[in-house]
Amino acid sequence: MQLSREPMKSNVELKARIDDRDAVIDVARRLGAVDMGEERQEDTYFSLGRYRLKLRESSNGEHWLIGYSRPDGPEARKSQYRLTKVTDPDGTRFLMSKQWGVKVVVTKWRRVFIWQERVRIHVDRVETLGDFVEFEAMLSAASADSSGAPSDTPSDTPECGDALAYDECAALLDLARLRHDFGIADRDLIATSYSTLVKQSNQIPSGT
Repeated sequence: MQLSREPMKSNVELKARIDDRDAVIDVARRLGAVDMGEERQEDTYFSLGRYRLKLRESSNGEHWLIGYSRPDGPEARKSQYRLTKVTDPDGTRFLMSKQWGVKVVVTKWRRVFIWQERVRIHVDRVETLGDFVEFEAMLSAASADSSGAPSDTPSDTPECGDALAYDECAALLDLARLRHDFGIADRDLIATSYSTLVKQSNQIPSGT
C-alpha cells in the first residue's frame, strides 16, 4: 500500500465549536445544502511525527488510509492529502500500529452536507469533546500543488486567477460566507485537529 502513488488532493478548511447541533443542521438545510446522511467514524492516528496519517473506519462500509499535511491555526487553512482505499481495516490497523504506534483514536458521528457541489459541511459529535462544524472547500485539481509535495507552511498569497478553476481565493470567500451564515464567532474557532484535542483531554486528570 503506497500513499505516494495516490493523487494529491487539496481543500481549504475551517472548524468551529457549536452549541446547538440541530440549529446548525437547520441552517445547512436552509442554505440548500444536500443532506448526505450521518455515519459513525473511528479515526486511528499513527505516530509519524510531522506527517499525519490516520485510518478512517466508517459505518457506511468505506474505509480509508489518509495521509495529510495541514498547518494548525484558527483561520481557514489549506490542507493537502492523499486517500488510499482500505479493504481490510483490521489488518491495516494491526500492521500500522505495530510499525508506528497509535497516537490516539477519535470516535465521532458525522452528518455530511454538500453545499453548491464544492463545499462539504460536516456536523460532528466527537466522543469526549462535544459538537463541532467543519467546512471543507474542495479545490479543483488545477489548484493543487504541482510539485505534489505536502507543506506545513501556509502560502502567503493564495492561489488565484484561473476563472475556470475553483481556487484558494474562491474557497476562502465561500468559507467567509458560510462562517457568517452559521454565526461563527472568533471564540468558536478551533486551531487544532480532533486528535490533538482528544489527546489533551485524555491527559487531564479526572476530577479537575
